[in-house]
Amino acid sequence: PGRSSLQQKMEGSTPAAAAAGQQQQQQQQGVRFPSLLRRFAKMLPLNDAANMQLLGKNNYSGPFIQAMLRAAAGDETLLQLLLPPILGVDAAKAAAAAPGEVLATLTDSHVGRLLRDECYSHLLEVAAAVMPSNLKSEFWCRFLKGRLQPLANHHSANFVVQAWLAACSSPQQVQDVITELQVHLPDLLRRRRSGVAAALVAAAGRAGGPAQQAAAAAAL
Repeated sequence: PGRSSLQQKMEGSTPAAAAAGQQQQQQQQGVRFPSLLRRFAKMLPLNDAANMQLLGKNNYSGPFIQAMLRAAAGDETLLQLLLPPILGVDAAKAAAAAPGEVLATLTDSHVGRLLRDECYSHLLEVAAAVMPSNLKSEFWCRFLKGRLQPLANHHSANFVVQAWLAACSSPQQVQDVITELQVHLPDLLRRRRSGVAAALVAAAGRAGGPAQQAAAAAAL
């Protein structure tokens, strides 16, 4: 009681931060009902990415896919099967791709539309929270790095950025975001994107070292 919304966000009390915390806890506990999850996965058009994305945008099937991703947190084999079609790559093509080339066929414009889509951005928030490290690194390099400022200002994509920050797990990951966003933080606050600024400060406090914490605080 009595705390401001911004203060709550800076302490990690955001939906993205809470979801990321729950996913991390689940990953430590292990996946429940793995055989049931795999049965559900077989029902999805994993080798028809276009159809998979139509399901992701649907108000009824989209939440089901979100729930599957949350339930699969920590199961890298299942996530490597589910996530590429959600992003736009057929599962069979993703399985045959070289490391770091799973998402090579996707374009900036395609992924940018997904990030900015009012419905699909909710699915990508969950994807950011559960994404295995190798796919996460590729997604960052191809579609987020160098593009954070316009995404952070977008009314839908900014929540994916917040989820990404909530899932950051190393000082280097935090530093990469600080380097790109620090000069834009005052403008983000003026544009009522305090959630992004607060998520960055929270990530620096949680996963960053002293240098990242100092840089995030100074940027504000």
